[in-house]
Amino acid sequence: MRNGFYVSCGIAMAICVAWAGIAGLAKKPIFWPEALALEFFAVSWLVKGRVEQTAAAVRRRTLYYGRHAGQLVAKALSAIRG
Repeated sequence: MRNGFYVSCGIAMAICVAWAGIAGLAKKPIFWPEALALEFFAVSWLVKGRVEQTAAAVRRRTLYYGRHAGQLVAKALSAIRG
């Protein structure tokens, strides 16, 4: 399902690029086709990159190190020292 959505966004981006090309040749503004293509790109990037899983992992780490700040400091110092 995720790949289908990703492909759909790619098709929509191609349509927007064609729309922008036609509008540009007709000397009309291309703001909306460019803006839509960018939005489709952003959404496809987030979907393909599984942002919901990454955000959940970051949230877990943030909660853990929020409770155990000393471990975060020790890890940072050991990384600095090499």
